Amino acid sequence: LSNDKSNKFWRIVWRNEQFDVCYGRIGSRGQSNSKTFYDEETARRAAETTVRQKLAKGYRHVVEENRPN
Repeated sequence: LSNDKSNKFWRIVWRNEQFDVCYGRIGSRGQSNSKTFYDEETARRAAETTVRQKLAKGYRHVVEENRPN
């Protein structure tokens, strides 16, 4: 999200029963949080809902391929 008031990033990585989010100001390392769910389907639905909410706030969808850890 980059506009007159904000210059932030937000990233989600979903795998199996968990997803990890990283967020913060562009140019910083940011902060990370993990969420673990009962099963993979619940985690997938929660991740999709979270992505929809961020897109509604003005974040843009960017796919990073082969991103180093």
